[in-house]
Amino acid sequence: MGNIIKGSGDYPIFNGKFEIISLLGSGKAAHVYLGRSIKDPSVEVAIKTFKKNKMNSVASKMLARSEMKIHEMLSGHQSIAKILDFGEHGTITKPNRESVEELFFIVMEYVP
Repeated sequence: MGNIIKGSGDYPIFNGKFEIISLLGSGKAAHVYLGRSIKDPSVEVAIKTFKKNKMNSVASKMLARSEMKIHEMLSGHQSIAKILDFGEHGTITKPNRESVEELFFIVMEYVP
């Protein structure tokens, strides 16, 4: 587990940068959360984390990497949410300090 990050203390923290406020949706391979910046709470983001139990094969990891690259290429388009961060080493730190690590993830601007 990494350093303890100071958010409000009431919400899980994603990658030391965002508080996870609520679950927006969940599908077969991923969860999408509403998050807000710890530095600037007025900044809301969507955080997509791929389910760890779905990332146990080379093919599923390649598919997730492809999705990340496609999102990155398209994020410059005015009608598509901008990608703020993505990778394979996401960490959710819960208020009780337990953590879920090594998550594939995409963080993008939140568009209600």
